[in-house]
Amino acid sequence: MVWVQFSISSITFPDIIRNVFQYRYGLGESLFNGIWFLWALLALRFLFGDIKLLKGLRRHYLLIALAAAIYMTFEYRLISIDTLFRGYYIGRLIPCLPFFCFGLYLKDTKWTPQLIANIKYIIPLTFSFMVMPVVNGRCDIYSNIYGYSYFIAMTNALLTTLLLFWTTFKIPANKFIETISKGTLVILGMHMPLLRVLDKLLPQRISFFFPFIVIVLCYYITLFCERYCPILLGKIKH
Repeated sequence: MVWVQFSISSITFPDIIRNVFQYRYGLGESLFNGIWFLWALLALRFLFGDIKLLKGLRRHYLLIALAAAIYMTFEYRLISIDTLFRGYYIGRLIPCLPFFCFGLYLKDTKWTPQLIANIKYIIPLTFSFMVMPVVNGRCDIYSNIYGYSYFIAMTNALLTTLLLFWTTFKIPANKFIETISKGTLVILGMHMPLLRVLDKLLPQRISFFFPFIVIVLCYYITLFCERYCPILLGKIKH
């Protein structure tokens, strides 16, 4: 048996900052998976509403989203976002920008799922959801991979988002679903740490059930955050 000597003095403050915040590549394994998404979301919030000096961007967000989509579609022929942003996760705001602006558009137009509550919309959206990921290939914004084409991946994601909204609109409201919908950031940050714990504690023959266990655990974590620390859910307790 080999014993590894561990000293708390070996952990430096910069190490803690890197592991918690993970603001760029090459800093080792992050404490929370998906932290890149928060950096991108923070940057997008600043650009489109949280900084008054940039309010002009909000008026032209559709053109900006189109420019970002065109750039990402031809990025492999241009300078990559990881080179452009020197490896900082904030660079992920570019591939995420069209999705953020799509949400702004749905809000500005007061779009509701009832607008596609017709079989002529649901069938092609379902077809796109099932077929296009197979045709286009793997998509992973974290790794800057978008299959055959970013434009195809983006278009399919936007269309199937509408399908998701319509599906959730048809599901009867209940506390579990409402809580999970509030805790998407909790799931993003906690799913991998929880899966690793389950992988150590439970036998591999039941690993198929691990994702379902994680969802249940995240449900209770979200309830805790909602009651005692709503800021972690992006909310302020009045």
